[in-house]
Amino acid sequence: MAMLITNFNKLIQSKIVWGLFIGLVVFAFVAMDMATPDASPQRSASDPIGLVFGEEITRAEFLTSYRNVYLIYSIMTGEALQVDEETDRALTEAAWNRLAVLKKAREQGHSASPEQIIGTIKSLPLFQNQQTGQFDASAYDSFVGNFLAGLGMDAKEFENAYEENIILEQAAQVAGEGVLVTEEEVLETYHLLNDLITLDTAFIPFAGISAPAVNEADAQAFYEANR
Repeated sequence: MAMLITNFNKLIQSKIVWGLFIGLVVFAFVAMDMATPDASPQRSASDPIGLVFGEEITRAEFLTSYRNVYLIYSIMTGEALQVDEETDRALTEAAWNRLAVLKKAREQGHSASPEQIIGTIKSLPLFQNQQTGQFDASAYDSFVGNFLAGLGMDAKEFENAYEENIILEQAAQVAGEGVLVTEEEVLETYHLLNDLITLDTAFIPFAGISAPAVNEADAQAFYEANR
């Protein structure tokens, strides 16, 4: 157990592991501090329901972010997410994080061209023809007319969601580039993740084993000698 804890401590302190982690969520931690949802949101789509870095976020903006998070995760998992209370909390938190990260990423100049957006969408496995491996326009049209329509989205809004994703990936990549990793740290992390330990065990049956007889005098003598 001590060895396991020591290896785990080394693992979480390794720059290469944190580099991979930072590339995905470093901005989100900032977002958690700066994205402040209102505890009692109004019903109008144009009413502000929270703040992101001091900027008001309307209900419509939040719902768009929530829907985009739901959409992306559904595509990643290959099926529509079933939303229960726990999933709703996770989606809500992710939606606020997405708004905050996007705001900072755009301030830093990140953007996505129409060619990048279309290329990213066409490369999604969901739209690949199983025989040719090429983009299948009919699969895309079916997705737009069925799944997206069920979410109240159209093709343009789908493209907007992936434009945001490209911007988020750009910001994550820049964050990860700032992590310096030595060759020794790479090897250490590799061994921590891949090395195996062989344990030799022995079975000692309790049958036939009895505790030595100790009388009160012997116990008292031992106590006096070792106190």
